[in-house]
Amino acid sequence: MHPRCFSLLLIALLASGMSVGWNAGLADELPADTNEIKSLTPEQAGRLSRIPLELDGLTTLDAETAKALADRAPRHSSASGYELHLSLGGLTTLDAAAAEALAGSRWEALRLDGLSSLPMATARALAAFKGSLLSLGGLRKLDADVARALAAFKGGLTLRDLTSLDEPTAAALTGSKGWLILAGQFTLSPQAARALAAFEGASLTLAGLHAIDAETAAALAMCKGHELSLAGLRTLDAATAAAVARSKAWNGRLPELTSLDAASATALATFDGEELTLDGLTR
Repeated sequence: MHPRCFSLLLIALLASGMSVGWNAGLADELPADTNEIKSLTPEQAGRLSRIPLELDGLTTLDAETAKALADRAPRHSSASGYELHLSLGGLTTLDAAAAEALAGSRWEALRLDGLSSLPMATARALAAFKGSLLSLGGLRKLDADVARALAAFKGGLTLRDLTSLDEPTAAALTGSKGWLILAGQFTLSPQAARALAAFEGASLTLAGLHAIDAETAAALAMCKGHELSLAGLRTLDAATAAAVARSKAWNGRLPELTSLDAASATALATFDGEELTLDGLTR
């Protein structure tokens, strides 16, 4: 081959190889906004270094990629615990292998608010998470067995979308020794309230409970936990107020209450806690 032809061929081959490499590099780039990432390989996951790391655009997650994301948790950081979270809100399902990989991470908070159902094996794997917050905001219903598995988690368990809570499930959740936050808008029967009152953990928050009757309030007032929060209450009659005021665990905060009659005010005034906060009163 003529030297000049060989040189031209070599240049063409090099250019072709550089083009392929350049295109592959472009294809491997990830959006600056991590919530726009729709799919992720383990290699790509291993290069992510955002704190917090929010990947709410992901709809699927295999165990290998989950392990890579778990390994991206910072070992030392000046960020607060709230900021040290991994959010995977786009996942609607999660198998046990991926859940186990995530649970082994050093992230302080794990947010899986897109999960609409939770198999038992996945619940057990997530309960082993060593962080301080596990958020499962997409669950609307929870059976007693899955609730019992989740109650083994030692940090704060958030269930913000529950629409119902029966007595067996309430009883199962009381196995939690950390913070239990039930923020969904649900109703609570006296029987379920009595079951919840057996809670002995750090804090029981019923933020989605907007109204209760006196019998339910009396049952909740027996809560054995360190703190009981009824911050979602928007109405309160005198009998219910009297029952709540007798609680030794209630924190005395009613920020959603906008009006209060004299009889209810008199009942609340018997509360023997450290503070009584009624910031929302307009009448």
